[in-house]
Amino acid sequence: MSGAEQLQPICRRFLKEDPVSAEPLEEGHINDTYLVRTDSGKYVLQRLQKKMDPKRLIYNYGLYAPVFEAHGFLYPKWLRDEAGEYFHTDECGDRWRMYPYIEGEVLSTPLTKEQLFACGQGLARVHRILKELPGAPQAVYPILHDLRYYYDRYLELLNGGDIMEENRDPAVEAKLSERLGAFLSVRSDCPENNPGEGGAPNCIAPANDIAIIHGDAKLSNMLFRNGQVVGMLDLDTVMAGSVTEELADCIRSCCVNRGTFDREAADILADGYRSGAADALADGEQSGEAEVPSAVSHLPQAFNKIHLELALRYYTDALSKEKHFKERYPGYRLERVRELLGVTWR
Repeated sequence: MSGAEQLQPICRRFLKEDPVSAEPLEEGHINDTYLVRTDSGKYVLQRLQKKMDPKRLIYNYGLYAPVFEAHGFLYPKWLRDEAGEYFHTDECGDRWRMYPYIEGEVLSTPLTKEQLFACGQGLARVHRILKELPGAPQAVYPILHDLRYYYDRYLELLNGGDIMEENRDPAVEAKLSERLGAFLSVRSDCPENNPGEGGAPNCIAPANDIAIIHGDAKLSNMLFRNGQVVGMLDLDTVMAGSVTEELADCIRSCCVNRGTFDREAADILADGYRSGAADALADGEQSGEAEVPSAVSHLPQAFNKIHLELALRYYTDALSKEKHFKERYPGYRLERVRELLGVTWR
């Protein structure tokens, strides 16, 4: 049976026509995503993680969709099913949603200098738009970037959890233990003159760093047209969070290629972010004037923390029998752990 035939009952809940083809889209690390073609157009069909709260997803969608629409910024526009709902639950209890495919270019590394600068500018624009949300979003993943949470879960797994012993790696565990100690004493109330590199090692970002962020501003979620970022995908993670860590995570996805970090590329992307923020100030937006240089100056520690956090999550996933990330091929999770631990800002 073809993919289109298997997914036809789900597609018919949202569309008045049958799919001609349905192919997996490989970008997502968590949700199962398919590109569906019909006689009239292309659509994206997603099976969501069971842990995702549909009420929070819908509430957040109601906040950001009108604002992105007002700015002409592209985003997934969810379709309603035959019952008028955004999500359809099948007989297995899986929850599905669908939206028209957005025409745009999704880039891959390595990027040109112009593309790197555009990524930074695009992220700054996203942050400016999100400032206009009429209310505070409800975090679908409230523990996102909460290193203490992931560390506690890791310890629980090691101290009595049902783990896959064959995946344990003493060298990895030693590196995690060594680096986690410094980061778990991190403060978020650092003075502006203590950027965290060469100063206090437990200082990542200033207290004014928290704002509404995308939450997963990686390269594969950015849509380009004519060399500029014109839209964002996967807005399920919109939440209040650290601007510095969001920028650091964007740099991670754009400036690290096969475990090699391009510091020059990171500086170009950060310059693009500064430029995008400067455009906002030129347009009369005064909020955030101090936060931009702060976010950029605190990047080194935030960048290292993001890599450590991801390494910890992937390693916990490799040991646990309850999986979160997809295993793209045998040994993928452990390979990602070692790669992430090998990258630091320098």
